[in-house]
Amino acid sequence: MAMLLVASFTAFFASAAGLEKEYDGLRYVPHSVIKIESDADFASQGWPGSGTSDDPYVISGLEIDAQGGGYAIYIGNTTAYFVIQDSLLYNASYSSIPYQAGAAIILYHVSNGRVYSNEVNNNTHGIYVNGGGGNTIDSNNVRDNDNNGIWVVLSSDNSVVLNTCIDNGQTGITLYSAQNNTVESNTCENSNDGIALWSESHGNRVEFNTISFSSDNGIYLSGPSGGYMNNVLLYKNTLFNNTYGIHTLYVQNASIRENEAYNSTNYGIYLDTGSSYNTIEKNHVHDNLKSGVYIYTYSTSTPSDHNVVMWNNMSFNDGEGLYLSRSSYNDVHNNMFYNNSGYGITIYSSSNNNRVYENSFYFNHGSTDSYSSSAVQASDYGSGNAWNISYEGNFWYDWQSPDSDGDGIVDNPYAIDGSANSRDELPLTTPTAVPEMGQIALLAIIGIAFLVLVARRRL
Repeated sequence: MAMLLVASFTAFFASAAGLEKEYDGLRYVPHSVIKIESDADFASQGWPGSGTSDDPYVISGLEIDAQGGGYAIYIGNTTAYFVIQDSLLYNASYSSIPYQAGAAIILYHVSNGRVYSNEVNNNTHGIYVNGGGGNTIDSNNVRDNDNNGIWVVLSSDNSVVLNTCIDNGQTGITLYSAQNNTVESNTCENSNDGIALWSESHGNRVEFNTISFSSDNGIYLSGPSGGYMNNVLLYKNTLFNNTYGIHTLYVQNASIRENEAYNSTNYGIYLDTGSSYNTIEKNHVHDNLKSGVYIYTYSTSTPSDHNVVMWNNMSFNDGEGLYLSRSSYNDVHNNMFYNNSGYGITIYSSSNNNRVYENSFYFNHGSTDSYSSSAVQASDYGSGNAWNISYEGNFWYDWQSPDSDGDGIVDNPYAIDGSANSRDELPLTTPTAVPEMGQIALLAIIGIAFLVLVARRRL
């Protein structure tokens, strides 16, 4: 009872004694490092609450300088409900894994914890979760840590949401062999990757995050040695000013859907070696310094094949809209390729048996409203690639007529650049359904482009 009273009135006495400290407009009570190794420790150390979901134990309003030790707050082997909130935690340094990880907060084999609205800075790592699961890490400001901002290892069913991870020395949020977690609505701006999933991190959802100014990748997925990461969802993330927007390696059955990737210094979306059976759908990939979407295989033993690229808008990229290199058996359909400096699509050597159909191509590779053999909108250096299916091909803005029988198919095939001597045998006279914009918006874009071309001719 005495310990409980001491803990309950710590903030009151500290305030009365003038011991509270202010940081960024908030006031904290100085406290020594905290170590909890069982559910019983919460009560025995005097933390208020009963450990139920309606009345969790509460650690709140503290300033803890770890003074170079392995943690500021360590909680291990607990299932009681608790919350760590509104605290300032700093100066933890790495000693050993997992107990002295150098993280301000360590949760080791813990479930039912919540880490909420803390200031976590100047540690080796910010927040470290190892084992257990079912925890919530939300609304923390995790900055200026030497390595990872938030690091989740071998832990499942956690929610990492609404955190700000900025200026950490490596990655903002890292999941390692951590499955079925939700990483949502975080803001990341870090030295290496914004968000990275490693090894057997299957079944995770990464959605609604804003990631910028990463020197490597906005989002990076890398599967385990000798295997693959599976069933990851990347949904409605905004990625800009990174080296790569999204980068996958040894990943299968991922859904990359409705993301916006722009102003990358390399590719907007990069499916690297071993990235097969993935779906790239309804993304807006624009204004990247190389290609919008790049699918590549380094080793033929681990190909990047059998992907579906559909309903994307790939526009204003300095390279191609889509580049396939040593990548085969992909389906590319119902995309819009608009005003890319390179070809709308390039299929490079050893990229075979791909199908390209029902796409719309506008002003790629210097093309205009009139066809020019020096400004063809696509190229093919592979073999067995099909640029149409049995009843229709693609819409090429510079190749809309003639259609003498009015069947919606241009009478003459559209020749594709490259050594494959490919052709779209059934070019369309009207555009296919366009992703991310209605027909009225599309007509407005075409009208503006036409006026620009007319103005240029008059000069």
